[in-house]
Amino acid sequence: DLSLSNESQYLLVSMSSARELASKFGENEENVARRFRPNFIIDGPLEKFDEDRAKRIEIGNQIFEFRSVCTRCQMICVDQTSGERNQGLLTMLIDLRK
Repeated sequence: DLSLSNESQYLLVSMSSARELASKFGENEENVARRFRPNFIIDGPLEKFDEDRAKRIEIGNQIFEFRSVCTRCQMICVDQTSGERNQGLLTMLIDLRK
C-alpha cells in the first residue's frame, strides 16, 4: 500500500465529463480536463461523469479498478497553462455532486 497525497495512484477523466463542465464553466474542454491533472484522459464510450460511478475500466490489456471520486480540491482552481486561480470550477463541481 502506497502513501500518497491523493486517493489513488492514478486519475482518469473522461472528455464527456470535461465537455459538460466546460459548457457550464465557459472554458475550453481540454483546459478543464487538464485542471484535474489526470494520468488518463479518455474520449470514448463513457457518458458524462461515468468515471464517478465506474468500478473498473480496461485500457488496452490493463484493467484499472476505481477507488473513489477525485478529491483534488483546490488543484482544479488552477489553470494549468496560465497558473491563474479561479474557484468557479470547484464550486460548480461541488454543486453538481450534491
